[in-house]
Amino acid sequence: MTYPAIYGIERSKAAANELIEEALSAIDFMGEGADPLRGIAKYLVQRTK
Repeated sequence: MTYPAIYGIERSKAAANELIEEALSAIDFMGEGADPLRGIAKYLVQRTK
């Protein structure tokens, strides 16, 4: 079973977006040094395949 199979696509996307925002906030203190991590996080939540 996958999260989307249990909760549906829309709820899964909303949860992923919330977690990404939380993660991005957690690395704010790193400044520009965390830009690669931010890019990866955003890519993972925006990808379609």
